[in-house]
Amino acid sequence: MNRNDINWQGYIPAITTPFDRDGAFNLKSLAAMLEWYVANGMHGVVLAGTSGEWFSMTEEERAALFVEGGRAVNGRVTVLGGCNAFTAQNAIKNARAAERARLDGILLTPPPYLVPSRAEIVQFYKDVSAATDIPICVYNWPRGCIVDLDIDLLEELSDIDKVVAIKNSTSSLALFLEGAYRLRDKVRYFNMPTTELGVDLTMLGIGDGLERILELIGKAKCDQVGNPTLR
Repeated sequence: MNRNDINWQGYIPAITTPFDRDGAFNLKSLAAMLEWYVANGMHGVVLAGTSGEWFSMTEEERAALFVEGGRAVNGRVTVLGGCNAFTAQNAIKNARAAERARLDGILLTPPPYLVPSRAEIVQFYKDVSAATDIPICVYNWPRGCIVDLDIDLLEELSDIDKVVAIKNSTSSLALFLEGAYRLRDKVRYFNMPTTELGVDLTMLGIGDGLERILELIGKAKCDQVGNPTLR
């Protein structure tokens, strides 16, 4: 697999997971919230991301979230399942749950907190890739994982079979931009800054995450001149 095997683009926010006061899933609120995201033009959503409290869920709860979230969206936009775990075995269980729920792919960080070595990170993703058929978005999340994946390592990970995308949350703009250029022919590349710089880079064809901004900018310009056609 590579970037051409998927159509992920634009805004794909990691959504919150609604719970009742007793700690149970609030499925009615989940469906309403997902409907709001779709209606407001999001290109996709991530279930069980950090803001979705993956760390406080059991495997069964996360699997149920994948099923109900996928059912509510019903193929209208991209749905990724957050599969973060401390071991490859648990990440694989989560990935298989996402696959059974027929989600479009998974978002996966290196094991958080543990500070794995380079070799351990590569093997982690290889193990998950070999155990499932679902596309993988590698999530470089230094704040939670403590390690910041360098560009050489991200390139090595992008060569793993099921890896089709990278969300790069490095704090280094220089490293982010290097990755955007070096990896653009291999994987979808997300987390472009929502600034004028990010828009300029997207207009140059760099990155995959700001198309919605360009749509809105185009619409605003057309409204100013009274021309309904976007170009």
